Amino acid sequence: MNEIKPQEIRIGNYIDNYSMPFLAVTGRLLRAFDESKEYCKLYKPIPLTSEWLVKLGFVSDNDKYDPIYKKGHVSLMGSGIINDWILRHDSHGIVNIQYLHQLQNGFYMITGEELIIK
Repeated sequence: MNEIKPQEIRIGNYIDNYSMPFLAVTGRLLRAFDESKEYCKLYKPIPLTSEWLVKLGFVSDNDKYDPIYKKGHVSLMGSGIINDWILRHDSHGIVNIQYLHQLQNGFYMITGEELIIK
């Protein structure tokens, strides 16, 4: 089981708490993460899938074997491992990511904008 890393979470990130499909992190929840490692075990990161990318407004180039999803100057391409993506800005690969909150943080760092679920 994957565990939330508190240092990767910021207000507005989406995570899974086992009883809800996704939950947006609030300031109160973030403080709880900082105060208790045990509390973090009640939550898990949401794997990043092509379905999530579409919900967040990314558009696929429809390549069956190596799809690339784009939104503005930000793109994601599969790394060859299931639910492992290479986050890119223009044509420069930046980092491998596996979870929704990592995409939210990376997208915000690159663009200064939040990702909104459609």
